Amino acid sequence: MAATVLCGVLRAWRTGVPLGCGLRRLSQTQGTPEYPSFVESVDEYHFVERLLPPASIPKPPKHEHYPTPSGWQPPRDPAPSLPYFVRRSRMHNIPVYRDITHGNRQMTVIRKVEGDIWVSGRVARGDSDPLGAEGVRACKRVGSPDQARCVIISPQALQKDVEDFLSPLLGKTPVTQVNEVTGTLRVKGYFDQQLKAWLLEKGF
Repeated sequence: MAATVLCGVLRAWRTGVPLGCGLRRLSQTQGTPEYPSFVESVDEYHFVERLLPPASIPKPPKHEHYPTPSGWQPPRDPAPSLPYFVRRSRMHNIPVYRDITHGNRQMTVIRKVEGDIWVSGRVARGDSDPLGAEGVRACKRVGSPDQARCVIISPQALQKDVEDFLSPLLGKTPVTQVNEVTGTLRVKGYFDQQLKAWLLEKGF
């Protein structure tokens, strides 16, 4: 090992060039490497946009005639004047689905229900309106604090309308379940096609 180091030192001493000097000079003379130039262009960016997924689902295009060949039709404009509202899904479809639980328990689910999922009622002015034995009053402030829009409501709106619609088909009152927190109405049995057509007829 010592002999190898000694031979290297003697070789460098004979040539008169210090060790590593050639490499140092080579790196100093080269300088910064030159990279190829580039040009920014947006002329063909539409080809890139076709590869990017959309940030949101686009609105459906307008058609001359409804329903479309696929059976789709838009909600009525203006919206129906009812105490409840069934909003379309993010794919612009009526949110009525089939569900099965406990292996053989068939259910139909109506989702995205807003407003009075339980109740229907009439709008009145003032605070002196009589309430029925089963009535409930809900007031919403409008304008000044001394004005209020009071709604007298009696139980069962969407739930009652669904039961009235399905009772002639079943021959009896269907079993329903309301979840006002999630805005869903569940009906025992598969009635998704009938309920979709019924909601379309109402304008949802």
